[in-house]
Amino acid sequence: MTLAQDNWSFLYIVLILILTGTQILVAYTLSSSEQPPAGLALFTVYFTAALLVWIIHALRVGTQTMSIDLPGMAAIINNYVLFLAMGQRSEMTHGRLPLGLLCLCAILGSFFLSGESILLLQDLILATLFVAVGIQAVGRCINQHNVGDGIIVVAALLMVTGMPLSHLSLNTTGGNFYSPDLSFGLQSVAHTLVMVGFLSSVVIDFQTRLRRLSTNDSLTGLFNRRGLQDALKLPLALAKREQTQMAAIALEVDHFQQIVDSFDRETSDLILVSLARLIRSLIRTSDVPARLEGNDFLIVLPNHNLQSAKILAERIRQAVQHRPMAGSDNEIPVTLSLGIADDEGKADLEALCEAAIRALALAKQGGHNRIASLAGAPLHFSSAGVEE
Repeated sequence: MTLAQDNWSFLYIVLILILTGTQILVAYTLSSSEQPPAGLALFTVYFTAALLVWIIHALRVGTQTMSIDLPGMAAIINNYVLFLAMGQRSEMTHGRLPLGLLCLCAILGSFFLSGESILLLQDLILATLFVAVGIQAVGRCINQHNVGDGIIVVAALLMVTGMPLSHLSLNTTGGNFYSPDLSFGLQSVAHTLVMVGFLSSVVIDFQTRLRRLSTNDSLTGLFNRRGLQDALKLPLALAKREQTQMAAIALEVDHFQQIVDSFDRETSDLILVSLARLIRSLIRTSDVPARLEGNDFLIVLPNHNLQSAKILAERIRQAVQHRPMAGSDNEIPVTLSLGIADDEGKADLEALCEAAIRALALAKQGGHNRIASLAGAPLHFSSAGVEE
């Protein structure tokens, strides 16, 4: 290798070292956040190990005295860590043991093989690992709609398609230095794409989380007031244009403060989470549930009139009465009070919600565990039917 090639190689390695060191610093900063990204610990290990790989490679370029290919062995271990990190981030844990054994065999084989055989074995294992990483990244990219994971897929495709080129170069140039350099170049470009993809994926995840926090209740996952308004923009516009009815159910857990005082906040939170899950299971996909505050819930029902809203409210009331809510240590029997209202084709969300909340107050005044509407006297539903 000429002096100019040495200088370019060292400049290239220094650039990779700076990028990797910066990535480690960013990963360390993210680790101190309240909710670190999934797989952050393993990605930090990957970036740290990559830093060591580039240092070892720099030493090899400078001395050319190593009898075994330490950078290649370290690259195999490092990319296996990348596979574990991407698996943790994408919640795909299949294939860890087989790929781990394959990497171990490749590392042991490096002690007994030489020349082109070592290069072929290492590149084959690296390509296999990147295929697995690419599959994990594709799954997360599709499920989470995250472009950052798509960049990691590009890195995997680059490695899988580029590795055969390095061996084609080896066969056509008589075994000179271009083939290992091409392999090293592919790995460094892929590594840079992984860094960019991971950072992009984390940023997009944080943006998605912030957007969800602004429109969704953090405990139950239901919409909050702002999310309710956003979700109902189209249904309200359709109801106003077509003059269709819309109904609402306001509901509250009876004597909720007593539950908080008798147990603890964790138990009461679990009750609210169980109630939210039950509501989701009983309503239509077009219905919009929300948690307003505390133990106050609201369900807006497009294309519902007062009578159909009463039927759904009774179904919810009976389901809760006959199914104790799950607490931290045991199941706690609870009941609901519910208020219902409709807007008679006015498509006024604020007026509809206020009417349902006033009906809820009537139900609580009537003795709890009942349904009331502003259209008439409070209604008490029992297994025998409706009593006025």
